[in-house]
Amino acid sequence: MTYLERDSRRIRGERMEPKAVAGELEVLWNAWRKQHPMFSSPFLSIDFAKAVGAVRPDARIAVFHDDRGVAGFLGFQQGVGRTAVPLAAGYNDVHGVLKRADAVFGYRQVLEVLGRESFKFHAMVDEGLDLSPFTFKRRQTFMADLQGVDQGYVDYLEQSSKTIFKQRKKTRKLIKDLGPLRLELACRDPQVLERVIELKRAQYQRTHIFDLLSLEWVQQLWRRLHAQHELACHGLLSVLYAGDQLVAAHFGLREKNCLHYWFPVYDLAFQQYSPGTALFLEICKQAANAGIGTIDFGYGEQPYKRKLTNESSTLAYGRIDGSRARWWSDRCQYWLRRQGARLPWKEAIKPWVRQLLPNLDGRPFR
Repeated sequence: MTYLERDSRRIRGERMEPKAVAGELEVLWNAWRKQHPMFSSPFLSIDFAKAVGAVRPDARIAVFHDDRGVAGFLGFQQGVGRTAVPLAAGYNDVHGVLKRADAVFGYRQVLEVLGRESFKFHAMVDEGLDLSPFTFKRRQTFMADLQGVDQGYVDYLEQSSKTIFKQRKKTRKLIKDLGPLRLELACRDPQVLERVIELKRAQYQRTHIFDLLSLEWVQQLWRRLHAQHELACHGLLSVLYAGDQLVAAHFGLREKNCLHYWFPVYDLAFQQYSPGTALFLEICKQAANAGIGTIDFGYGEQPYKRKLTNESSTLAYGRIDGSRARWWSDRCQYWLRRQGARLPWKEAIKPWVRQLLPNLDGRPFR
């Protein structure tokens, strides 16, 4: 295969702000999302794209055209230098090219329409585009199909996981010590959202992970998504109380029957009760009445994702680049980072590294 082989078909393109995708363009966007199950992710909703566009001045939608008209869409940010990245780079869990079923265009044409020399992707659906020449890794993504089990989903988890079964005892003790549980599945109180932001930031700092919410645009995006509850895609804030105490919360992205499990957090004072697990189980119990059929956990191999889900798929991580040498350089850097992550003493030095380099790993989010 010739690297970035030029396709002979005529492809033109334009770049526009997300808010400009309206009318017929929005109809096509929504229609093409139905071509692949992974395209049903709320991250590929035009409502999400417009919310990102409202807080990121560099957010754009690439619109591809061929002889038959509009051929496809790709949301992106202009990125650093000549490299483009997906909308809400490093922050979204799914991205991809939405296109007409019979539309064909090459990777060089994608870069030409983006107006960039490369495009870095971290969780891309490769429907309609063969990403294998550009993929560093296939990332596993996890989903809870609440309707795909014969019994209730909570019963299914309790039967398949000893850890979940033991949660019954922890939850009973939580109720005994603090009071009855109450889940507010769709909390609209902005003050509660601010409290959840505080808890999440404290968790990032405690675990020596880059504080994603230290970026003002991310906080603005949370608030905007939380406020747009009248739209099909919106932020869903779910809060679990024991008595009068907020013990755990989750800020996710919901569209129709899909809830993307995005940012869970709990109050460290109640850690002994595993309130995060209790929260998820309570959400599952209310899901059916709320019209939620699937809970998408996105990519990442954290143990809790495997424990709480029953379906999985894969997404592509890599880089489309006009320079083969630059592609290999990025591929080698990725390999070195992977090796470093496996060092046995990594966790011991992590706090020191974070103190010296507080913005480490933050570049993809800026």
